[in-house]
Amino acid sequence: MMRTILPALLVALIGFLGAGCKATEEWVKPGVSDAQRDRDMSECLIASADTVPTAQGPQRRLNQSRYRRCMSDRGYAVKKAGE
Repeated sequence: MMRTILPALLVALIGFLGAGCKATEEWVKPGVSDAQRDRDMSECLIASADTVPTAQGPQRRLNQSRYRRCMSDRGYAVKKAGE
């Protein structure tokens, strides 16, 4: 069951993160491949999710502060458009 929940959770979290972030920002780290950055982002997304009670039952929500700290702790910085 966990194998079917994790991909759905990841897709939902990426969508949620995308809705909450400016499209003009990108996480960058010199010398890191796109594949490694994607893995780091996925791991930070999963680690930054909180379970919260709702009327429809428990739901996962992204703690954006924790996500940004996780990415920063891995050596990434936010690059804004035009920089």
